[in-house]
Amino acid sequence: MNKTAENILFKSLIILSIFITLQSCNERKNTSLDLDKPKKLDLTKTFEYKLKHEPKIFLKYWSGMSVNEISKVDDILIKEGSIAFDRGIYTYELNNYSITIKFNFNKYDKLESITLKSDIERVYPLYQKKYNLPDLVDTNLLYQCYLDNNTDYQPVLTYKKIGSGDKLYQVPDVLLDKTPPLKSRIYFDINDEEYNSTYYTKKFYKDEFTVDKDSVFIVFQQTLKDIANPSVIWSLEKNKEAMSAQQNINGEGFGTINYPEAGITGHIIASNSRIKTVYKYYVLEQSITYFSKNEYNKRKNIIDNNIKKDSLKRQTEEDRQKERKEKSINEI
Repeated sequence: MNKTAENILFKSLIILSIFITLQSCNERKNTSLDLDKPKKLDLTKTFEYKLKHEPKIFLKYWSGMSVNEISKVDDILIKEGSIAFDRGIYTYELNNYSITIKFNFNKYDKLESITLKSDIERVYPLYQKKYNLPDLVDTNLLYQCYLDNNTDYQPVLTYKKIGSGDKLYQVPDVLLDKTPPLKSRIYFDINDEEYNSTYYTKKFYKDEFTVDKDSVFIVFQQTLKDIANPSVIWSLEKNKEAMSAQQNINGEGFGTINYPEAGITGHIIASNSRIKTVYKYYVLEQSITYFSKNEYNKRKNIIDNNIKKDSLKRQTEEDRQKERKEKSINEI
């Protein structure tokens, strides 16, 4: 290579080196500018934007809210007087009724739906008028009523007087039940008003129905739940003289923290009664739940799929039993 060519190559390398250096500096400068430049805020993700623009399912709540967003809305609604918070329970304040609010979340801790759980019978007329719903219907919650012997009958003969320390006194004769034991249990007609008058209530015309309110679905539900411990009235409680004697002995101060075991207690009345009247009844649980259209459709699909699975399971079992039966006949 001659000297001229070497000079040209040398100059070219210098120019290339300068170009690369300038390019690198420019890139670093641009990067630095990008870092210094404040990032553009996505307004659609701010609480204020959601509060104003998100479709609401109930009051100011929207589907998919985080726990933190719910807390912020709670504070707003409490200040407005729309809801209240007391002893860990939120209530919806409507026409002088305080209706318990339950927030339902998905597995990601996002709001799925909102349920109202108390005083439904009282506020139902408001929904009925607004959405043209059917009337509530009467129902008897009592499903069994009978007289039976008290299997825990074991008369208590002494008691402590209020304010007399541990000194024991003789239980009056009238508080020792003279009722003869029953030969067998005696059942009553649950449709007899004498027994069911306190167990009548109002219920929805069916166990579940839905109101489609634009993008919100309102689901009305009710279930009957059996009470584990039925209501019991002891035979001495039906005896006016016995109850009068109990009242005279107990007087003022009975049942207070100062005299927890003094007087004629409920335990004595129960132990000294030969007979009991048992009332077995259901408790009616009603609720009103607000869903977004999307969450409602998810719920509906799950329910429909479960129904299909149950139906298929029943059909499979029926086919199995039929096959066994036919096989048994063929083996005869």
